[in-house]
Amino acid sequence: MNKNLLDEISQETIGSMSFPLREVLEGSLYYPASGTDGSPIRHWQLGVNSFVYVDMLIDESTYDRELLRHGSVRGYHVIAKRNLLANELVPNGFRPNPPASANALSIMRAHEAAGANIRNSFAIWSILERDDALGEEHGPKRFSLLHLRAEGAATYQAIYQSNGLLPNVTASIRPGLGYGGNYDEFTNVLLDTMLLHPNGLPSKLLLWRGRGWGSHGAAPWEKYYEEVAGSGFAKDGEPDFEIVVYRLKNGN
Repeated sequence: MNKNLLDEISQETIGSMSFPLREVLEGSLYYPASGTDGSPIRHWQLGVNSFVYVDMLIDESTYDRELLRHGSVRGYHVIAKRNLLANELVPNGFRPNPPASANALSIMRAHEAAGANIRNSFAIWSILERDDALGEEHGPKRFSLLHLRAEGAATYQAIYQSNGLLPNVTASIRPGLGYGGNYDEFTNVLLDTMLLHPNGLPSKLLLWRGRGWGSHGAAPWEKYYEEVAGSGFAKDGEPDFEIVVYRLKNGN
């Protein structure tokens, strides 16, 4: 996101300005099934200052409490926020085109288990600023955080593909399949949805793996992405896991 634009936003101006859709989404980090995991936000070597979080389980009060009041993004505080309307995110309209791997019944059951529906869905756009006591080594002065209560694959198609935009990074970090509240085929459906985008795949991918054991979240991504050597970093609150950076393979 353009640094000059970030610096200009305040609580007084955020409500009256037009939502800068392209600036927020193009080149962002997209994190479906995110919960309130601030890990990717804290690792600034990714070169991103705009983050898009999507989760069916997180209601608006939980988002406000965990990410805004309890300081889940350490060293930052919220200086401006605003609720968005659907037409601000999808101004040209949106007709879903789910991949063949998407099972409508499975997805519906996941929505029901999460208590997510059209009446309690929301999209909040927040701007966070670094605390005065911290310097540039901690991270950029400001960043943008867009959080939606929605299903991750459909949201990718709605906000990125329908607008002809592409994130720079996608995160697939312990998405809570099955008993975790998500549906079992989510990873495959997400990748298959991303492959439908005419602009291709994001250049980077964040995946998780357990420390000291081989099981990790690389399948089915390994056909398109390769691990960046030495790129692992810690996952907040879960010392048994680490997050690894992948990049697109040549030819993808």
